[in-house]
Amino acid sequence: MKFSLYSLFMTILMWSGLLFQYVFMLNEAKFKKNIVLGVTIPVSYQNDDIIKNVLEKFKKTLLITFIILSLLAIPACFLEMSLFLFYIMIWLMAAIIILYIPYVKGNLRLKKIKAEKGWKGPKAKAADLKLSAIDIKTPSPYWSIVPLIISLIPLFLLDKLAYILSFTTAGSILLIMILHLIIDKRRSDVVSEITDINIALTTIRRRIWSYMFIGCNAFLALYSILFVVSVKVEMSPLLMNILVFAPTILLLVFVMYLELKLRHKQAEYTQKNMGDSVIDEDDYWYFGMFYFNPNDNRFMIPNRVGSNTTVNIAKPAGKVVMITTALIFIMMPFLGGFIWYTDKLPMQVKMTDEAIVCTHIKVNYNIPMEEVNSITVISKPPVIITKIVGSATDKVFKGTFKLEEYGICEIFYSRDAKQFYVVKTDDTTYIIGK
Repeated sequence: MKFSLYSLFMTILMWSGLLFQYVFMLNEAKFKKNIVLGVTIPVSYQNDDIIKNVLEKFKKTLLITFIILSLLAIPACFLEMSLFLFYIMIWLMAAIIILYIPYVKGNLRLKKIKAEKGWKGPKAKAADLKLSAIDIKTPSPYWSIVPLIISLIPLFLLDKLAYILSFTTAGSILLIMILHLIIDKRRSDVVSEITDINIALTTIRRRIWSYMFIGCNAFLALYSILFVVSVKVEMSPLLMNILVFAPTILLLVFVMYLELKLRHKQAEYTQKNMGDSVIDEDDYWYFGMFYFNPNDNRFMIPNRVGSNTTVNIAKPAGKVVMITTALIFIMMPFLGGFIWYTDKLPMQVKMTDEAIVCTHIKVNYNIPMEEVNSITVISKPPVIITKIVGSATDKVFKGTFKLEEYGICEIFYSRDAKQFYVVKTDDTTYIIGK
């Protein structure tokens, strides 16, 4: 096993997601809207010793689970890239599932206690008609037009290299903007029998949502600018990695800050104003996470705590989304395994009088000889500054890269290649190993 700086960066990035999830779940042990671990507990019973014991056990078990999962991430730093991806995908899937086990146990225990004690709150009503007439003011979704325009800047500076990046980034910003518009027009939350409380909590949630949507789009626009900088400015691979990973960590911190701020405001407001007026919907929330209510016509449902949104799995569309999400989740380790498998397959280069054909799984490059201006043989591959689009494992290098000596090139070679060819056409330079 060999230590890899890139694997370290990627492991830290994945682990930071686990850290943030741990912080969010730890926050579930605090009462917000009279809800703790997904269970509604009347105010008069929230300081009951039996409730405190369940919460203390949850926090202790969650911490132990988090530490064990963190330690299990360390070996990934010493694996070759393809095996790293296989390992980290399995670790990530296991971590997401295992970290929820203490939460589910706590939720079921509190529901059992609540049923035994006969603690019940007011039942949900279909809608708050007064609330539906209120126009809640939040930051406009159209602020995202600014990062949308910025995301298109690479199109004017990097020619064809920027097409995939700009259209992907712009498309993501547009989708987030549309989601922002939909949520802004969605029916307001009904969490209490008191209309003023519903208005206040809906306003708090929507404002945080707006900041989150606009902020995420601003970060996406920043990525576009950093991509231009990485291509236009000479810098070391280490600095390049920092340039790529630092904004990602900052984005995660930004989202976590807004999420915790929303939860704090929900807790602060409800503690002062709600009493036992919180509507009890526990019967519709399985394990405190999955919403199943055949009488609710809504497809998208805001989580009772925080900023997240889920779906009503009682509806056909909700079932489709949940099953699709589960399948994608299950496929994660298989994706890592596929990359590990393809890393073992040979990279084939065939040179004839007609063309140079490079094949790995499929034909990656087919360069007609009539388009080739020159071919130069070099003994070792040029130093890679950054990957733009493609694969870069411990054994396989293919795609569009920025190289120290040749600038932006198409490369195709394995770590075992003995000889390298610099193939130049009118508009492209290829580095091909054989």
